Amino acid sequence: MYVVDVTQLRHLNCDAVAELCRNLFPHSLQLLAHDEFAYRDHLPEQWIEEFWQYLARWFPDSLSPFEGLHLLPNGSGNLLPLDSSKAVVVLGYNDCTLPDDMREMCGRLGVRVVEEMMRSVCNRPDVWGRFILRPDAEGVLTALSQAEVHEVVRSFSTLSVSYKASFREFVLSAAVAKPGVISAGRNILRVLPMFSTLPTISDPNGSRMVSLNEVRVAGHSLPFRYPEAVMDASGDILHQLLPAMNVQVLSVPDCLTRFAFPAINNGRYSDQEVEDIMKFVCEDWRALSRSGAGFVSRVKEVRFVARMSGYLVTPSDLFDPDDSVLTTIFRGQDVFRSACSPPSTQVSFGMLD
Repeated sequence: MYVVDVTQLRHLNCDAVAELCRNLFPHSLQLLAHDEFAYRDHLPEQWIEEFWQYLARWFPDSLSPFEGLHLLPNGSGNLLPLDSSKAVVVLGYNDCTLPDDMREMCGRLGVRVVEEMMRSVCNRPDVWGRFILRPDAEGVLTALSQAEVHEVVRSFSTLSVSYKASFREFVLSAAVAKPGVISAGRNILRVLPMFSTLPTISDPNGSRMVSLNEVRVAGHSLPFRYPEAVMDASGDILHQLLPAMNVQVLSVPDCLTRFAFPAINNGRYSDQEVEDIMKFVCEDWRALSRSGAGFVSRVKEVRFVARMSGYLVTPSDLFDPDDSVLTTIFRGQDVFRSACSPPSTQVSFGMLD
């Protein structure tokens, strides 16, 4: 029991212990906006160690009564709050570690990383994943998920492209070996702009970093500029994991029929770009045509063959200029392929028969 008033005694139950602990700290500390408290001027090191041993004995299952108190020693003479929204990544407890660039990035994103933690703290199963986190991709994502999302996104957006790419590789490489990583960080992964886009008509010379909430379709680097933002699915890891994050990964034939062919028919490419696209189609025709009859039908609808006047039309709109009968019947009419048509369009007539 402890004395509450000169005339009252109370049983030292769980609630009373938590209240007593709060009274041990200065009232100003309870209102402290800072995340750490220099305890050495107030509490001896041994008291902290013995207090955690006391908690292990009398509060083995839950630390809820003590949340908000500065009870986590960071190994540098400071106490951190027991706050699940400010969980810290702990190094030195197991074989896991963080690469140097990830440690720096954690600091810039507001994730605290401490070199060591008292054994009596680390031995409690209920602190892991809530108040302290392991130094791996899952731990970092959990810390970010528990923080203020808008602030995390704001800080992440200020990082360089190389840092964003490094973070993406760190997370996704870990997810290949441990699929649970994606589940742990699903919400935060959807809002971080860490995925590259392919060149677009509006920005032909570069790509930008986008989040999964911004772009939900991924494609391949092909000899054309996409008419809208499409995520770059290059690489085995991205190709494997993007579907798990609800991103549609298109095949090469799908990229052509969904984006390139409609853009050709809408006049969004130059004649040279149209020629480059159809040259690619012709050179890879054997593989592309195996994707199904639908692809062949879509190619027949593409306006990529030039009339004598220079206008682009579909192959079915023109007659073969090598047919002497047709050239006699339609002499002087603009119904034949231009003699200056590129080889790719000439080959296409035979492929599409």
